[in-house]
Amino acid sequence: MRKRSKYTEEQLELARTHVKAGLSVEKACEKADITVAAYYRRSTKSIASTPEKSNAFGIDLDNGPFAFRTLEQWEKKLRIPARTLLHHATQGRLAVFVQRPFQPVRYFIVRTDPTASPLEEASLVPLSNDELAGFVPSTDQLEVLIRDGVIKVDAFENAICRNLYWDPCRGLHPGAPWSTVRPVGWLIRAYAHGELCYLLDDHNSTTPLLLPTDGTLPDPVTFYVRPDQICIRDRDITSFLSALASYSFISDLFLNMEFTSDPPTYLSAKLIKMIEVSKSLWKEPEKNEVVDFNRTRGAVLSHLGAAFRELSEDKDHRNLVKFAANICDPTVDPSSNYRNSRVPTKLLTLLTAAKLYWSPTYVRAELPGTHPAKPEMEYFLRRDFDELNDASGAATLIRPECSKRGRPIPMAPFFKPCLDPQGPSTRQE
Repeated sequence: MRKRSKYTEEQLELARTHVKAGLSVEKACEKADITVAAYYRRSTKSIASTPEKSNAFGIDLDNGPFAFRTLEQWEKKLRIPARTLLHHATQGRLAVFVQRPFQPVRYFIVRTDPTASPLEEASLVPLSNDELAGFVPSTDQLEVLIRDGVIKVDAFENAICRNLYWDPCRGLHPGAPWSTVRPVGWLIRAYAHGELCYLLDDHNSTTPLLLPTDGTLPDPVTFYVRPDQICIRDRDITSFLSALASYSFISDLFLNMEFTSDPPTYLSAKLIKMIEVSKSLWKEPEKNEVVDFNRTRGAVLSHLGAAFRELSEDKDHRNLVKFAANICDPTVDPSSNYRNSRVPTKLLTLLTAAKLYWSPTYVRAELPGTHPAKPEMEYFLRRDFDELNDASGAATLIRPECSKRGRPIPMAPFFKPCLDPQGPSTRQE
């Protein structure tokens, strides 16, 4: 007989109605008497076929090719720090771009390698301002932005065009919407309006041009790019959230379905011990082997209790040990197949949260001000842990033991008020 769902469709629909009315998910679930985790699970299943909500977290998204939001907006919507999102962009897990500054400049693709294709003698390719949506910052530029809060650039290697793409043999040509132009051996530069306009018979032309008669170009415009100019497309956020939900985000921690023998430093010793205990004591039974579940659970409690006594700063860690033991127990998690799953689902969630929040390079163990805020981690963890106390305990388990405690010295604000009358982050030299 199929087990009846704990929550009715009426409760779920009531929670959705409250969310649409402007309430937070937590408040809506409280009014509908349904847990946050159940809301996300049930909502995700029922809206999986809806393009605007085809993500594992039930967040309203517009997956059209041109839909995007600023980094600051994503930080507030996802409750993931902006610096953390940028860090994962440097790792190739998330695509970001710099919105084109609204300045009176002209953009050109400038040849830097004489042997680069296309092999015509032309050295300049004009790029229409209307066609240019933004630029793709390099990994080095993003790392500087995370560290300093600003990057000084006079050229980009890649750009995003609305309806053009770069053909290695012919240059710019009409193509699919929102194509990334990657001209190898060329750079995208901006020049003050009027300085090179005498070279253009048609301002919207993409025909390659020769260098000026004296063979030199004026100095390009230098931009100061700040975090408020960084944007992310909705469809790229969808891919990022899907990687988190499917655990492909942590695929580097496993080799042939086995947990890595050289765990990264951002993983807490408690979490590593839980994985070891889960693997050794909850191993797949031999054929026809009768498993004494109570005895196995007792052994798990004993092993974790001994380990946590050395690792935990709290004198009374018994509740944390019991909580950790339940996470390691594949028979407790209904979504985990005891005989086929190597790692219980909630343990995978802890690994995902640990990598998401504690792996960024700007997070320093000795500087509490750089540590992720516990409420943000709890918000993420409540998608798999129904109760706030459980999410709080999960956040405690993933905190590295080397991370210093105490009153944090806040980091400098990442998003600063815009004082430039011409727009955000567009000061030029």
